[in-house]
Amino acid sequence: NQREVSVTRMSRSELLQAEGTVILHVTFALKQDQELAKEFITSLKTPDLKASLSPFNVALALSIARQHRFETIVFDFLRTAILKSLKDSERRAASHWIQEKSHDPCDMASVLLMTVDNSSSGWDHVVEGLVM
Repeated sequence: NQREVSVTRMSRSELLQAEGTVILHVTFALKQDQELAKEFITSLKTPDLKASLSPFNVALALSIARQHRFETIVFDFLRTAILKSLKDSERRAASHWIQEKSHDPCDMASVLLMTVDNSSSGWDHVVEGLVM
């Protein structure tokens, strides 16, 4: 008995709508379970920012920041990530050896811009975290 797997193609707007719905439901779950929210924030704090900071994760973090309890924690983390990204980019640009030996650093500017762009396409509840 072989199962058939159907692959459905989604447009970008449909994907963003689905991701927005997931963010909404996860945010609701995190409001109910504060420990789960703490674990999510802890999971973002990995040494490899590029792996942990996708536009989706940034949007989820900004949604969590709407809760007063997590506002400072999330914004301090994002501020630190942005500064680390800028410093890494400066070091990489200043040294040819670092350019050859290291991987591309996390470009927080593009991640944040993508998050802002996506907020107009179904990630409506992220906007409040963006303007806080």
